Amino acid sequence: MPDDRYLEPEIETMSRSELNALQEERILELVPYAYERSALVRKTWGEAGVKPSDINSMADYRERAPFVTKDDIRRFRDEFNDPLGGTLCVDYSDGTTFFSTSGTTGDATFYGHGWTDWHPFWAATARNLWDVGVRPGDRVLGSGFKMRGPLYHAEQMIGAVPLMVDTGIGAWADAMGAIKEHRPVYATLTGLALVELEHLSRDYDMKELLSCFKGVGFAGEPLSAKMQQRLKDWGLDVFIWTSTGDVTPAWECREHAGCHAWEDTVLLESLDPAGSAPVPDGEVGELVATALDNPVTPLIRFRSEDLIRATWEPCACGRSHARFWPVGRKGDETIVDGKSLVPMDVWSALEELPETSAGVFQLIRPQRELDELRVRVGYDPAVSGSMDDLEERVMEAISAATGIRPAVELIPEPELLARGRGGKLARVVKA
Repeated sequence: MPDDRYLEPEIETMSRSELNALQEERILELVPYAYERSALVRKTWGEAGVKPSDINSMADYRERAPFVTKDDIRRFRDEFNDPLGGTLCVDYSDGTTFFSTSGTTGDATFYGHGWTDWHPFWAATARNLWDVGVRPGDRVLGSGFKMRGPLYHAEQMIGAVPLMVDTGIGAWADAMGAIKEHRPVYATLTGLALVELEHLSRDYDMKELLSCFKGVGFAGEPLSAKMQQRLKDWGLDVFIWTSTGDVTPAWECREHAGCHAWEDTVLLESLDPAGSAPVPDGEVGELVATALDNPVTPLIRFRSEDLIRATWEPCACGRSHARFWPVGRKGDETIVDGKSLVPMDVWSALEELPETSAGVFQLIRPQRELDELRVRVGYDPAVSGSMDDLEERVMEAISAATGIRPAVELIPEPELLARGRGGKLARVVKA
């Protein structure tokens, strides 16, 4: 039964030994199931010379099971004209719903799920919303994220009432009216939403307007130090959440000490980004995920290219499940004339200028190693300042932060924001 802290206390506080035993049981059931049904698994494992009979323990799985990447799924999709990239393990008619990823880092891929009462992805999310403080009868600002379907299913699971208000790009002015009238206790924000709220804050007492919120989620990209402070100034308790390798959600709890990966639904590994060895607790590794609760399109040792710091130490909240902190994307490092930088280096520089303080930008990178750094930067037309020297000031700020003098393309913020997808703006683009 739920209590003040846990929606499913018997699962959320399960001992490490119980979690390990549950994961091994599910892995040993999953391997022959997926091998028999998934064309991608059979192809990948056949090329690696591994059979289900070789996997008799979790140790065997970690040592011998081959990896799969999103590019593997795309190649299989394109080669065999299979929209699900060889991951489907059932007839289409046995899948309840099929979803796409956001497509921020490449063309979107599709996954499916099957369930009777509640989608397992959002069933896990309900645990997090309960910890935020959402309770039966509370109103929440509904979200229609396309990744794994709409979030409002999780809100309905715990008896909350979704307010289905458009919170897409350009719609937050109307959403502010709904907040004022209905006083919701929770909303999910993205980086693009924060840019819009920053502009709207000139016309509202944000601390008063948002005082109804018990918490807000933030997802889709890193939360900059400036925006963290701004949300704090507005009186908001922010819960960072992300995806555990396109398998299941991972949220911060009230301790704000890493995102909890629900290990009854996913096997989380943190491995050497350039190899296959596990990295020690707290060191940077690549997130590798295996779905434990998806019989429709299970991902098996999926290399996500997300860089994380992970720990399997219990959290002060009492939960035993692993926690991790997103660090970045494996492919986001850019080398310019022998010098390394990542998007956050540019982000922090742009926040120092009033016209670009929202940090709306893209690195233009046709390949990882470049002779020249090119940056597309959004500026706020409403901020008074001299456009005559803005380009030079932007170049100087980025140069001071990175040691690299860039070529800069200035674009009005609304125009650049319109290029976002799924609530996110790709920070690294080819053109």
